Amino acid sequence: MKSQHPVLRQADGWLDLCIPISSALLLAAQPLAAYSVLGFWLAARLCLQSAQQPIFLIFLCLALTNMGAVVLERGSQPSDASDLLIISLSFAAGVQRPTEQWHRSLTQISLCLLPIAIAACLKTPETLLQFPDINVNRLSFLLGLLITMTWGLIQISDTAKARLAWMAWMSMALPLVLLSGSRAPLILPTLGIAIAVLLTRKLTSRDSPDGTGRPLWQKVLAVITGIAILAAGATQFWYHKAADSGINRVSDTWRTTTALCWAKQPFTEGVPWLGLGHVNKIRKHCDSKKLPAMQDVINNSALTEEQSKIATRAAAKGLPHAHNAYAQILAETGLVGLGAVATAAMWIARTVQRSRLTPANKQTSRDGLVLRAALPIALYLATAGATTSFHLYLPINQILIGYLMATFSARPAEQEASI
Repeated sequence: MKSQHPVLRQADGWLDLCIPISSALLLAAQPLAAYSVLGFWLAARLCLQSAQQPIFLIFLCLALTNMGAVVLERGSQPSDASDLLIISLSFAAGVQRPTEQWHRSLTQISLCLLPIAIAACLKTPETLLQFPDINVNRLSFLLGLLITMTWGLIQISDTAKARLAWMAWMSMALPLVLLSGSRAPLILPTLGIAIAVLLTRKLTSRDSPDGTGRPLWQKVLAVITGIAILAAGATQFWYHKAADSGINRVSDTWRTTTALCWAKQPFTEGVPWLGLGHVNKIRKHCDSKKLPAMQDVINNSALTEEQSKIATRAAAKGLPHAHNAYAQILAETGLVGLGAVATAAMWIARTVQRSRLTPANKQTSRDGLVLRAALPIALYLATAGATTSFHLYLPINQILIGYLMATFSARPAEQEASI
């Protein structure tokens, strides 16, 4: 922005390199250093926002008083109010930035793939994505987010060479995803990208200027068929052919019953509007004693002796979170909290619809960023929320969730040129 001091503009250009640096430190088993870098990034970003609008001093002070939640991972339990706080502060750190700056930011954040790939090369196939300070589920979520974000970079690139380069960069993640044994980074980015492509198509669009392209319903059918084939193949492998197919069935059965149990608790306890709060006792209400389906799965003969022991211990304690972000937010913050999530979703939907209905010759750089990069990321997060809880994610993932959602508030580059 031209009204900013030159030093501040220069800092804005490289500051997001802190995110791949922190990911490298985290993979190197240096969590304190990793989250110190992230804490610096959050404070610096909010300082830049404060230089533009003094109202952001409130967010800066709030971040500084809660810096222990980021740097020292205080409140790192699966149920803690600091998780949503970090997401909100990260959103504030990126709100109303110009699209040109967002292009640089997405490029720099995508560099997180490099330390993950290098660290994985130093591992054996059996421990490919297993690191002491970031488990496979949390790292898989980050991989899926990076894949979806890199797809956006492919879409917003201006030249064929740049698109090809980003496709090659994204391909680094594919071996990691396929060998990790985690389903989320394979299915959810594909699903989010496919839905985004369908949503951004005009109902009367054609592929060629003379109108000879296939109608949209044929493309929809082709995408649905492809997803169905992928889902069927993945289901057959994960539940019947994989070495840990038995524990996969246990895990998914528990996730469904646990999410339903968590969602019912605020109504059962008579606090549907405000919920039961964070660090609550919901877990005790959703263990194997209250959910017979858990015990039925444990008795499944498909489990090995070791898997059965693990499942029995886990059932006795109950799963530590809802494995569904919407059920967990409902349980902890009630209908008011769930309504806040719905309000954010409506804001995103309205922003997407406004850009989508803008004629192609009148679309700004912001419209392109929203439709091609931000929308797939939002859909990935929405579908990921249906299978796990955002509360489980590490501060680096929480920061990326909030920061990347701020792309929907980006200012067009054309507007910046007129300032």
